[in-house]
Amino acid sequence: MKKISAVEWLIKEWPILEAQLPAWLIEQAKQMEKEQMLRFYHEGSFAQMRYFDGKGYVKADEYYNETFKSE
Repeated sequence: MKKISAVEWLIKEWPILEAQLPAWLIEQAKQMEKEQMLRFYHEGSFAQMRYFDGKGYVKADEYYNETFKSE
């Protein structure tokens, strides 16, 4: 079974987005998501689910919360 990215899933679930958003914007979102996935894979310590932030290793969920979550 082929997995799909979060951006692809959103477009599949809400096809109206594809009709209303410019194609270049959707492609840019897919490219950004791909770059993030590759960076996490290459820079992170995948086996231990930790990420190197330039200063040291932090847990992946801590990195995500600090980087992407807004309260």
